[in-house]
Amino acid sequence: MCVIYRTIATAFLCGIVLGCSKPEAVKPEPAKPTATAAAPIAAPVATPIVASTPKPTASAPEAASLPAGEPPLGTPVLKKSTAAEDLKVVQDVLAKILKIKPEAVDPKSTLSTLKASNLDMADAVMEIEEKLKIAIPKSALQKAADTDMPYEVIEKLTVAKFAEVVTTIRAKQ
Repeated sequence: MCVIYRTIATAFLCGIVLGCSKPEAVKPEPAKPTATAAAPIAAPVATPIVASTPKPTASAPEAASLPAGEPPLGTPVLKKSTAAEDLKVVQDVLAKILKIKPEAVDPKSTLSTLKASNLDMADAVMEIEEKLKIAIPKSALQKAADTDMPYEVIEKLTVAKFAEVVTTIRAKQ
């Protein structure tokens, strides 16, 4: 059992921390013999898990049946976001952080009218960035709030403007 945990820890350290890309770099330690009179138990063999994505290939008849410009089946397609979807994400995240109902987050209300603090704003930005895999610069929020002072963003930035910033950033990706 100890060999399994040691192998998993080695695979984790090699693959994540050290950045190894070769699965051969992770070698399980051989099992140590025990001093029991029972029949020897075969040591578990640890095989490193290597994530791989199969490359989709379309056969000639399958490729001919696809509409022009369509990717082959199985190819991941990035979905373009809409302003309404981004507004919903912003409302949901703010509602979660402020511990209020999502319906209470009016797009026309400012963050200060929702009783959001600067820390709540920072939490909301980080959660939206993580959820949508984007980076929201502070300058974009200041520009949307029409202020040069960071502490005024809470007072002037509306939920709708916050969502517009998110939509603009996602459109550039």
